[in-house]
Amino acid sequence: MKQIRKLLAALLTVCLISGLWACSSPSEEGTTSGSTQAPETTAAADSGTFTGTARGYGGDVTVTITVADGAITEVTASGDDETPSIGGQAVEQLPAAILEEQTWDVDTFSGATMTSNAIRDAAKAAMTQAGLIEETEASAMTPGTYTYTYRGYCSDVTVATTVSEDAITAVEVTSQDETVGIGSYALERLPAAILEEQTVYADTISGATATSNAIISAVKDALTEAGADMAVFGRTPEADPPKDEVYDTDVVVIGAGAAGFSSAIMALQNGADVMIVEKMDIPGGNTVRSSGVWNVAGPDQQEIDEFIEYTMTGGHNLNNEDLVRVMVTNSSKIGPWLKELGFDVAEDGGSVDGLARGLITSYLNKFEEMGGTILFSTKAEEILMEDGAAAGIRATSENGGTVTINADAVIVASGGFGYDLEKCYELKPELAGMITNNQVGATGDGIYMAQDVGANVIDMEQIQAHPTVEQSTATLVTEGVRKAGGILLNADGVRFTNECGYRDVVAGAILEQPGAYAYIIFNQDLYDSNGNIPTYDKLGIVAHCESTDEIAEYIGCDAQAVADSFAAWNECVQNQSDPEFGSEYTWERNITTEGPWYVIKIAPGIHHTMGGIEINTEAEVISTEGEAIPGLYACGEVTGGVHGGNRVGGNALMDCQVFGMIAGENAAAYCQ
Repeated sequence: MKQIRKLLAALLTVCLISGLWACSSPSEEGTTSGSTQAPETTAAADSGTFTGTARGYGGDVTVTITVADGAITEVTASGDDETPSIGGQAVEQLPAAILEEQTWDVDTFSGATMTSNAIRDAAKAAMTQAGLIEETEASAMTPGTYTYTYRGYCSDVTVATTVSEDAITAVEVTSQDETVGIGSYALERLPAAILEEQTVYADTISGATATSNAIISAVKDALTEAGADMAVFGRTPEADPPKDEVYDTDVVVIGAGAAGFSSAIMALQNGADVMIVEKMDIPGGNTVRSSGVWNVAGPDQQEIDEFIEYTMTGGHNLNNEDLVRVMVTNSSKIGPWLKELGFDVAEDGGSVDGLARGLITSYLNKFEEMGGTILFSTKAEEILMEDGAAAGIRATSENGGTVTINADAVIVASGGFGYDLEKCYELKPELAGMITNNQVGATGDGIYMAQDVGANVIDMEQIQAHPTVEQSTATLVTEGVRKAGGILLNADGVRFTNECGYRDVVAGAILEQPGAYAYIIFNQDLYDSNGNIPTYDKLGIVAHCESTDEIAEYIGCDAQAVADSFAAWNECVQNQSDPEFGSEYTWERNITTEGPWYVIKIAPGIHHTMGGIEINTEAEVISTEGEAIPGLYACGEVTGGVHGGNRVGGNALMDCQVFGMIAGENAAAYCQ
């Protein structure tokens, strides 16, 4: 237990507190590197209400204290951008500790270090205003290089910060293994921004928050060790004054994921001037969370018809069959088109492989190379209409300025609403309490903007739970692991379903198991052959087991149950038949030949929203009157009708790119 000095007017009391708020272990918000000393008090305290603000994990955190007769009588905190289940807990609980202990120097909330420290810093600022803490004169920093390491998204990020007596002179990331196309943007931009702005809180990169906060935390610790005045080097820079901007173009695209980029590049190829607006700081949307594989129908008409039937059945026949037929029939055009653009894609039977993060990077580079313009940190707010036709958009820039883009055609490619949990729970109550693996920008903006100009929406209640999501990191374990031979065992060590069934069927089966979770298990052969698995391992979510006994120990079940499940699976593989559950996968691998084995605990998580803007086969947006709205197009997850009641795995990127290509070509033609 730790000694804490309470502030009670001019009286200093030493007390012992319990370990309710323990130092953080590695988590979404990093690790802590120790505690600071309690503040000095002064008798010249003022009465009244005082407020301080500091940067938390997702944004600013504000603490308000009320002081009477030299003592704190009330403490409140707010942080709307903090993760509800993590930082939100610190926001709720730390004010009570500050009030009880009469000091900002309370222990951090386990797992929410950055939010906790923001609350502490904000409370300290408020207490200084109130006169409860003596303001100290800033002293010079001790020159040198200070190195700290914090956990990013999937690796430790080590940052070396060099300071002189009065300035930050260098910020260098010396070691990291973060995700290319996500965390790499923070690694590229944030150190330079800190150096330029001379504050640890120069910026964060939306979409790469975990990596950003690892860098910020490491630099902050370095500055603290150097003796920096954090009122100077921990300030939030003043934002540039709002600046209104006006652009003119042929086609404006809302969203920089696979649907947005494919439509934009196709429009460029067809002679249009094109702009993209993206509300996040980085491109990719949900695409960068994809395994990077999409389905492709073969040239044989029977194969095409079977694929259409499979997709319709998977969607419970709620799909628009005309849209499905266009998607499947045109899927074979994606690979050759990308190759013509110079992309590195490898066609392999019914799919095209290549991590989607690399796909997005290639799309961005090609789009800019072809003369396209993209505005990041620019949130589309409204579709402009003129004489019943789309005429551009109005957006808000990062500094709060209004961005008006006059255009002859608008393509909405802003994705679904899977991150808006309240909306998902409202539309499909049985999902209540489920996590989401969507990126934070997936809030349905494009759907609502289209509705405001008369677009019809369909299937909004059709929301998919992916069966295999690791819950602590919201990481989706791709279908490819199960289709290549990974098996699912429940908490009793027993196999319980066809692992390769439709997503909603497998998810439903998991929810019926003890505890409503399961374990996916695979061997070294599968580990080595799937490019996604090493990333799962870097995240720390993969258990390594040398024997079935170790698997049973990890699961917490009887060892014989696991051995029996493996033996039964061996027999299924040998006979290429699964009489109990009817698996029809290609029997590529026998999971039980020898160890090591790998285990990931999973449960269903909200993954895809099948509902959205109604479109026709030309990607034109359909109005509530049943007519195409001139100049308005949509593609990707923002649309409804393609997937019906359940999306088939591998069909999302196919949908985005097929209808993206169609939307781009038709939008360019409309402008001529």
